Amino acid sequence: MKKVYIIMIMTAVFAGIFAGCEDQEDTWDKYAGDGRIRYTGKCMDIALKLGWEEATVSWKNTLDPNRESILIEWVGNMESRDTVLDKDAVNCTIRDLGNMTYTFRVYAVDKEGRRSLGTEAYGRPFSMAHEALNGFTPVVTKCFPFGDDKLVLYFDRWQSTLADAGLSYYKKSNPDELVSLELTDTDSILKQKYYVLDDVDLDKPVSVERKGQLQELPGVDIVFEPFLLDVRQRIFNSDFIREVQTHYFVQELDEDFINTTEVLEFDYDLSTLEDLLYFPNLRKVILGKNRYLYDSYKDAVVQSVMTDTAGGRFALQILHDLKGVEVERYNKHYFPKSFSALKEKGNPDQNELNALNYITAAKITVSPVDQSGYNAHPEFLLDNNQMTLWNPQQTNSFRLHELVIDLGKVESVAGFKVAQAATDPINDKYNTLHNFRPNLLKVLVSENQSSWEGATFDEDNVIGNTAGEVTILRMKQPKEIRYIKVIVSDIAYYSNYSVVLADFVAFRE
Repeated sequence: MKKVYIIMIMTAVFAGIFAGCEDQEDTWDKYAGDGRIRYTGKCMDIALKLGWEEATVSWKNTLDPNRESILIEWVGNMESRDTVLDKDAVNCTIRDLGNMTYTFRVYAVDKEGRRSLGTEAYGRPFSMAHEALNGFTPVVTKCFPFGDDKLVLYFDRWQSTLADAGLSYYKKSNPDELVSLELTDTDSILKQKYYVLDDVDLDKPVSVERKGQLQELPGVDIVFEPFLLDVRQRIFNSDFIREVQTHYFVQELDEDFINTTEVLEFDYDLSTLEDLLYFPNLRKVILGKNRYLYDSYKDAVVQSVMTDTAGGRFALQILHDLKGVEVERYNKHYFPKSFSALKEKGNPDQNELNALNYITAAKITVSPVDQSGYNAHPEFLLDNNQMTLWNPQQTNSFRLHELVIDLGKVESVAGFKVAQAATDPINDKYNTLHNFRPNLLKVLVSENQSSWEGATFDEDNVIGNTAGEVTILRMKQPKEIRYIKVIVSDIAYYSNYSVVLADFVAFRE
């Protein structure tokens, strides 16, 4: 049995060897149908150069004598187009492309019209809708109608990509006369950064023309559509809006508020004061009147600052010179140097407040509570004495402090006096308490503790945090309340966290 088995195996092996000697070409032809399939050599090393509403595709051809032509196909937004080129073509510029990303494919085609494998590239041509143009300067960043025939212009800085710019407007004295001003970076009104344009018909179009280039497209001039200035549009800075809202309890700066306001006060940091030019009937601007600085330290503190002092100064000077607006400045706030529009004032006098005498009746609770053996003295907040301080123990982790003041009975309250610790940051160099003065408080009030509401326009209240400074937080109108909730966060100083405050005193009308 064993020998028979071996013979059978050997027979099968020899049969396989003889079968393997059959002609491979015959086997291929048997299963290939009409014969071998020969693919045209595909194009290699495709490259794409994007232009203005066009793209240039380039490639390398392989050595293939059967190549009859080159086919380029481009697909964008589910739409496909193509074109046929000479067999030796190595590039093609495709024009009139839209604002979309295209897929470009290059094929070599033989005499029977069979395509090679495709070579792909992807890209989005430049156009007016391309985001690369979003950062292109509008030249005029803001404009303000001023009186009947004046337009105040704030200019952007000149960009190296700007080739040419101009401003066109019609005269008020001659409505048919169109004036065109050339704007350049060397010799034009644009160089002045801010400008008052006279004799302008504000009811007719005022436009900016621009021509420029993109770094990605050297040598290609881009001519923008004329940019029409909306001289009636108001675009306020967000910090300006907040300052006005919190000071005057207005939800929005609407037409009625803008057209009827004659006096505006500002006390804390601002980006600029250019938005004052939107108020047609403004008579007075008061700066820093409500920051009551501690007299001993008023010359050694950082005052309210302005980011764009030049723009703010220009606005105040124009208002003063052309409309007679009076500008009062207390304690040298906002501007490093005085100028002719400013009427300098000293340290403002704090009016006497009708403070609630609740030192014995009121109770104050604090969360988190003091650690065992330490007393932060939260009751000192109620004594109307800046020499006594509430000062939680310093820790190495951040805390949010919530203080609840119970007045003992329902009282009519008009606002709150907040006083900082009168710690000298210059002479008292070994006392670090001045590093923990807060500049923000959240204040809520309630009659019965079942519901709470913000005491002022906004729950979060900016307070002055210089040494011994007093801030008056007024409510829109007196409220009947019994409970006051004050929320304040720790201030970080290196790896330590704490907060220090001298007084939080409620007062009547």
